[in-house]
Amino acid sequence: IDTLGREIDETVFLGVLNRTKGKIIAMSRETRPLGISSTPGSTIPLLSGAVGKVFLASLKNKEALRIIRDNGLKAYTPNSIVDEKDYLNALDEVRQMGYALDNEEYLSGIKGIAVNLGNCRGLPLIIWVVGFAATITDDKIPGMVAKILAAAREIVQLQAGNNGKDA
Repeated sequence: IDTLGREIDETVFLGVLNRTKGKIIAMSRETRPLGISSTPGSTIPLLSGAVGKVFLASLKNKEALRIIRDNGLKAYTPNSIVDEKDYLNALDEVRQMGYALDNEEYLSGIKGIAVNLGNCRGLPLIIWVVGFAATITDDKIPGMVAKILAAAREIVQLQAGNNGKDA
């Protein structure tokens, strides 16, 4: 994730998810003096922006809806998706694109891009990039997405190569 962080100069997180929250297991921070960070071990609510969307998009709508109803859709910002139907439509978009976007849905002034890496020891593994809305501009998103997806493919390949090698 350090290589990706240097390439796009934004904070990159690697985390695992369960049905209520995401837990950060690694982080690489951008090089600018003022940036976004969080320590490994920190958690975020599951349905907060791109992370939850990319996880729930990997499930069937019936299961996703159960998790949505169990956790509730909260209005973290004016951009938060709080309607179940709108959220399910957003999941369909994520399935088509292969990644999820957070357009200031969890924190005002903050955007994010998340990609699902599959399961690691039975838990969904996610990589996501977070930055200020002023630096993750609409014109930069396609290039960033391409780099994130390439890094995700590399991580998945490394993980597949390590299956069965660590106890």
